[in-house]
Amino acid sequence: MHDEDGLEQHTLRSVGIDIGSATSHFTVSRLVVRRCGSALSAEFVVSERETVFRSPVWLTPYRGGDEIDTDRLRALFESGYRAAGIAPTDLEVGAVVITGEALNKRNAEPIARMVADWSGRFVCISAGHNQEGVLAAHGSGAVAMSAGTGATVVNLDVGGGTTKFSVVRAGTVTHVEVVGVGARLVAYDPASRVVTRLEQAVRPLLDRLGLDLALGDRLSTADGARLGELMAGEIMATLTSGRPTCAPTLATDGGASEPDCMKD
Repeated sequence: MHDEDGLEQHTLRSVGIDIGSATSHFTVSRLVVRRCGSALSAEFVVSERETVFRSPVWLTPYRGGDEIDTDRLRALFESGYRAAGIAPTDLEVGAVVITGEALNKRNAEPIARMVADWSGRFVCISAGHNQEGVLAAHGSGAVAMSAGTGATVVNLDVGGGTTKFSVVRAGTVTHVEVVGVGARLVAYDPASRVVTRLEQAVRPLLDRLGLDLALGDRLSTADGARLGELMAGEIMATLTSGRPTCAPTLATDGGASEPDCMKD
């Protein structure tokens, strides 16, 4: 707390941790919250927000094809805390969010609990596909652009396991479409090109190309380029016609509603 803090205002140190299917990172922020309206109001809102530290963006470590490596993930976040010069006990508030296909991993829930247990006073959030699309639209500035211009804006978020299309009208996300196209549906060793992880969502794409790919196989440069071209085509097909040709549609929300905390 700061000297100027009191009944009407508080200054908090907050940490946000994002664990995704492809990458993970965290930020440290300084938040100033003030009481709404009259002195009798019990509601506080964030009036100031300053990012004071951003960690590197790490590739989310895996142990096998469908299990995130808890020990390596914890070591990455601990190294980030040291770089930020803070300890978990320095935090007043925070959130750990597991997004995208990372939610489908076998140990997703234990990981959220583990991070929350040693990272301070945290809220654990599982952001499903539609919610992730809303978050991406806010984080990219698409919502602010739409609110400021009155224009309809489409935000395109290509993640590790999915691609989210968020339609924003007059500053509100009104539609989210999610398809199974992502940058790390097939993970492989960059030196040997041996496949180390295959997500289920890539199977229809591999079938379209006639590729019978399994863990331990080598993905040739030519086949990798073919797969990338097909993925790009699926994204463009969804953007222009509203539906992919062979990639799975994972979620559709034609009446996307935003949580109250996202409407400021």
